[in-house]
Amino acid sequence: MSLNASSSSTEFASYAAAVLGGPIITEPATLLSGQNLTALTAVGRITASGKIQKAIQTATDGSQVVIGFITQAVHADGADAACQIYKGGRINKTLATIDASYTAAMIAGMFDGTPITLETPTRSADKAYS
Repeated sequence: MSLNASSSSTEFASYAAAVLGGPIITEPATLLSGQNLTALTAVGRITASGKIQKAIQTATDGSQVVIGFITQAVHADGADAACQIYKGGRINKTLATIDASYTAAMIAGMFDGTPITLETPTRSADKAYS
């Protein structure tokens, strides 16, 4: 998500709620067709194609490893779709969507050694964006 002078206040509010701090790192990606994902859905990369899809722990194509979160809702009904993913930053855990196939223990260590942290916002963090 690019925030610039033409960004709407709704986009900024959504961004501010999703990312609690930085450094914020995004990268372009291609969402595999046949998926409609909401913002902050955890995604993994398919090893053979390099495309991303919703991460599911039982997958065997590489996408079981969560690499980040979709920055905005993406609809890839009939074709692959370009998108952006968060690869770093303090992500709002209460808004993140991580498939139920991951246990709490898996989620707790999911981003060890990466620039992503999952955090529940505090009241003081909420005030910083209001």
